[in-house]
Amino acid sequence: PDPDNGDMCSSGSNWNGDDCAGGWGISIVSEEAGLFRTNLCWAVILIQYHPTPTQHITCDGVPFPAVEYNGNCYATITGKDPSSTSVECERDLSNGYEIPNGWELAVGNDDVRAVSAAYPWNTHVITYWPDPDNGDMCSSGSNWNGDDCAGGWGISIVSEEAGLFRTNLCWAVILIQYHPTPTQHITCDGVPFPAVEYNGNCYATITGKDPSSTSVECERDLSNGYEIPNGWELAVGNDDVRAVSAAYPWNTHVITYWPDPDNGD
Repeated sequence: PDPDNGDMCSSGSNWNGDDCAGGWGISIVSEEAGLFRTNLCWAVILIQYHPTPTQHITCDGVPFPAVEYNGNCYATITGKDPSSTSVECERDLSNGYEIPNGWELAVGNDDVRAVSAAYPWNTHVITYWPDPDNGDMCSSGSNWNGDDCAGGWGISIVSEEAGLFRTNLCWAVILIQYHPTPTQHITCDGVPFPAVEYNGNCYATITGKDPSSTSVECERDLSNGYEIPNGWELAVGNDDVRAVSAAYPWNTHVITYWPDPDNGD
């Protein structure tokens, strides 16, 4: 039960009763020799798991078209659409452009060549600072089928004057990059049975019911009970548990959880 109010079960979205008793008695969880079961057929036992947050990189907050590759965001200095196959000239070859705050010119390396080749970039060729190892300073985007990025018109290079950057050729764009701060990301995708994520925890039933199923099934072994999967634990009544219980039908009527470990209720 919830240590504050003794709550030990909740109605799922399949059940419209005022409480989880439903006239058949309160559903409880019992344990014997490491096996857990409920006293009622139409009740399931809720278990929870605390997944380790993963590092998540996104370019969603960038205010112009950009793509993510290997932990960096890439864009062109003039904000070209990376997915556009039309070929446009840079808009100001004479004066050049400032690099947006927080960004830097991309430097030739395997990642830069890979992301250049993966998109058309609204042009033919992607230009960057020379690779310190081999001097490479441009790549063909997916719009250009030539053997290299010269295309018979000369190598595209980046030049800078007074903080403004430009290329020497119309059909080349300048690639810039940004290192976004990773965010913490919680997912239940790796769980080998149906589960849902709520407020940083994964929730499932001990018998692997489908949280989204509105059919009502009896637990498969009321007599002997079930083991808790490795790394999981029985859920304990609290606001999160009641909320996630009520949010899904859980393939049954009622969701049951474990007594509070402090008071044994």
